[in-house]
Amino acid sequence: MVTQRSFFKVHNKILYLCVLISSITVLVVEYFGRMLSSNENVNVKILAK
Repeated sequence: MVTQRSFFKVHNKILYLCVLISSITVLVVEYFGRMLSSNENVNVKILAK
């Protein structure tokens, strides 16, 4: 019983970590996408000059 409980605790922690990592990666990808698009806009403005 003790091993089962500890296993479930570890399993829940792993699931939580996976969800956390996936959400963080999504946020980072969105952030970098915005940065890249803004950088492209800046480059276009510089080229237009």
